[in-house]
Amino acid sequence: MTASIIASITEKFQGIERNGDEIEITSFLTAVEPFLAFFDMIGNVTFKPLKMDFEGNMKKLRKEMEANPAPSLEAMLARDVNDKKNDALAPVSLLWLRRGMEFLEGLLKGYLDEAGGEMGDHAKATYEAVLKPYHGFVVRKVFGAGMGAVPKRATLHEKIVAGRAECDPKGEVGALLAEFSPVVKHLKKVFVDMGLESTDKV
Repeated sequence: MTASIIASITEKFQGIERNGDEIEITSFLTAVEPFLAFFDMIGNVTFKPLKMDFEGNMKKLRKEMEANPAPSLEAMLARDVNDKKNDALAPVSLLWLRRGMEFLEGLLKGYLDEAGGEMGDHAKATYEAVLKPYHGFVVRKVFGAGMGAVPKRATLHEKIVAGRAECDPKGEVGALLAEFSPVVKHLKKVFVDMGLESTDKV
């Protein structure tokens, strides 16, 4: 974990390569990977299930990319759609990775929204909106328990600052969201347009 983890993730999202509107796979995974350290920063125990899910889906996408290279995430998904492989590795893995990204987006927005309650309130609301509808009873119990242990905003603030005398943590989070949120929005649109959204539960 580095003191500038937020700025580091922002820089990597700025470096995502694109072919028109399509996202190149390797640079996308490179940008997403530092969020694993972010999970550790905000509470390894609290977010361990989500971190494991996040990391597992990244590994599956890398494995698929190595076995069946594609020029972009969209091309990889389209190939499976055209082959009628709607239960294939890439669509399922990217769907769950995107949902994890949506949860992180809600958490980061919650950090900036002091009027909306404490971090635990934002985490719970985001979980119920983004992940809970697709979780079965057992998984809900595992994830739901962690939402109550989310660190308070002041604690997260201190972890982001990490002793840096000249640090604008809200500015750093805002800059990250400016790069991160459009990618999440784009992926959601891709899944809708390709008919790959799923209501299946785990």
